[in-house]
Amino acid sequence: DGSKNVFCAVKDWGIGYFDGNDFQPLQIKKLPSNAVKKMAFMPNNQLLLLLDNNELYSMKIASHSAVEKMASHPELISNNVADFEIVSSHQICFIKNSGSAVLYSFQDRTALQIETDAVHAIIHKTKAGVLLNTASGYFIIDSLGKKTTNSWVKSLKNQKITTLLEGTENVIWTGTDGDGLFKMYPLKKTFNLVSKTQIPEIDGSIVRAFLEVEENSFWVGTKGSGLFKLPSDFYKNVNKPIKYQNFNQTNSSINNAVFSLCKGNDDLIFIGTDGNGISVYDLKNSKLFDWSEIIGHELCSYFKSTYAIYQDDDGFIWVGTNGYGMIAFKISRSGETLKVTDFKQYLAANKALRSLSSNIVFSIIPRNQQELWIGTRLGGLNLFNKTTNAFKSFKHIKYDSQSLSNNDILSLHTDSEKRLWVGTSLGLNLLKEFHGDTVPVFQNFTVKEGLPNNTIHGIVSDKNANLWISTNLGLSNYIINDSKFINYTKNEGLQGNEFSDGAIYQSPDSDYIFAGGVKGFNYFISSRVEESDIIPNIFIAEISGQNAETPYYQGLVIAPNSNRNPSIVLKHDQNFFDIELSALTYINSEKCQYAYKLDNFDQDWNVIN
Repeated sequence: DGSKNVFCAVKDWGIGYFDGNDFQPLQIKKLPSNAVKKMAFMPNNQLLLLLDNNELYSMKIASHSAVEKMASHPELISNNVADFEIVSSHQICFIKNSGSAVLYSFQDRTALQIETDAVHAIIHKTKAGVLLNTASGYFIIDSLGKKTTNSWVKSLKNQKITTLLEGTENVIWTGTDGDGLFKMYPLKKTFNLVSKTQIPEIDGSIVRAFLEVEENSFWVGTKGSGLFKLPSDFYKNVNKPIKYQNFNQTNSSINNAVFSLCKGNDDLIFIGTDGNGISVYDLKNSKLFDWSEIIGHELCSYFKSTYAIYQDDDGFIWVGTNGYGMIAFKISRSGETLKVTDFKQYLAANKALRSLSSNIVFSIIPRNQQELWIGTRLGGLNLFNKTTNAFKSFKHIKYDSQSLSNNDILSLHTDSEKRLWVGTSLGLNLLKEFHGDTVPVFQNFTVKEGLPNNTIHGIVSDKNANLWISTNLGLSNYIINDSKFINYTKNEGLQGNEFSDGAIYQSPDSDYIFAGGVKGFNYFISSRVEESDIIPNIFIAEISGQNAETPYYQGLVIAPNSNRNPSIVLKHDQNFFDIELSALTYINSEKCQYAYKLDNFDQDWNVIN
């Protein structure tokens, strides 16, 4: 009952209660001697009994003394009852053998017939009401007698449910007849998703680049399915079908592998692909130009596989390639077509000083009007001076924690404070100190500092000047002032845990961030992504001494706000002990982090898996 007294019903013995030592029979006058099928207490300690003759009774239980209990005369509520369940403090729902459902109130002794198909079974009480199973499916009867089917009830239609439990964190568990155990929980749609469901042609390809043209279009480059042109406001109405145009090798001159996009001067979009040169889309005339259609291309050195494009204020287009170094040129209109001029190629020169350190360039961003930061694969970071055409390279130095964490650079980003962030395949780097001729000082961040993964595909800043980082294990939000990483995974609505190089983009005209990977792309407003503040209970399966047969402790549950933690006293020769533990969360258990500290021994907390 509500006071945690234990009652039991025993066939051929009757109903009893536990007095602290034994079960004592409860004297109930004028109750049939039939066996009890089901018993339950209302919140006011009113006992409900369903007998195997299908009669449902109600009676009050009172304490006659400290240990003795008495029952009032039983009141017959209904006969031909197959099952019942408590709905509220004064209501129950029961189903008749005929399959009809009734909402009964103890306040006014009324019985409301529920209009429904024949009810097969009462499954369980939920927060919203009682869950019933009929021939047409599952539904809930609330305290007003209304039938409801909320989102999780609708998903039960294919299950043969025998029991249900609403647990912590809004998780709903269902036990079935033959189909095992199911777990359901509401996914927060913090991260909107565009996948093959909205754009079938995107299936099987990898999203690699984004570009927004204000009040005109939104562009998505893929490795495998070419280039997609979407409406500029497609992301503002989540439920509206996406209209799009696909440029690929079958219907245009563009290569199917699109790696980079850049909005250039004079309404031109520069497109980096795996094909020869670059492609250009003319927004004024809605025309796509292949490299071979641009006047002067035959005078340029051969190059392909363009992974980075940046146009400076002087009109120069700087191109990073996979194997052909860095390229510079200008593209301008010439009547109805385009022409290329001022072409120059920069190649790595076998470790020569003041030359490019690698011919694989994945990222190019400006440092100032005269200098460019260049991120290379396996060649580290380069600083290029456009006036002198000289390169300075900065690389990882073994045993030097203030050098780059790795020479394999996948992404570069400059934040609102003009700080340079370097994403590598072995961690994130912040350029802390650099004054032109001095040795640069980098601060390294890896999984040890809280990143979910060390492969940093892309970096952008949100409107609060914090970073969003795409990795091979989801997205990470770095709160700079707090030096804290908040990590998000596929379970929270991401397209997948694996993202792709360079495929993260901050919209210049809105608060939206876009991030692409192997299963489509996500878009979201960073300020609406909320960190969970729930710290789950911790479950200690056991604490045991090494090789000891009997554990010191077993089955401990400790709440995060508990002031009464268990303690054990060890003998002088019990120097080693094992602790098996886990967090009692059923939604994102893989995101839980654990740490231990031995007072007066460990200087800091030791983080463990």
